[in-house]
Amino acid sequence: HRSTKRYFRALSTWLISGIMQGIALELVFLTSIAAVVAGLSAKGIAHLAIPAMPLTLTAPALGLLITFRTNQAYDRWWEARKIWGAVINKTRDLTRQSHWFKDTARARRFSSLSVAFGYALNAHCLLG
Repeated sequence: HRSTKRYFRALSTWLISGIMQGIALELVFLTSIAAVVAGLSAKGIAHLAIPAMPLTLTAPALGLLITFRTNQAYDRWWEARKIWGAVINKTRDLTRQSHWFKDTARARRFSSLSVAFGYALNAHCLLG
């Protein structure tokens, strides 16, 4: 069961998230253009209208493209999850087999290195 506090944590950290930092410039640019257009339209200086036909024609293609890319990203994530699970299971198997060593200090050392390998691989995959 996931805690509902994670929603509040996500809301409190959305300004410092990596995604927001990545799109901040574009977001500020588009927001400022929208504010200028809305201000000009409200004062009656300019009336800007976009015809609906191009949007109607391109919306299905855009929807299919987004669906395809989302499915592709999920497939990549699922494949990585399966590979990560296989690596962890093999590490556990090696650790379990290391307890057949006659030297218990050597078995403990091997177990510690197996755990360190999992953490190091995780850091390498996440941080590059």
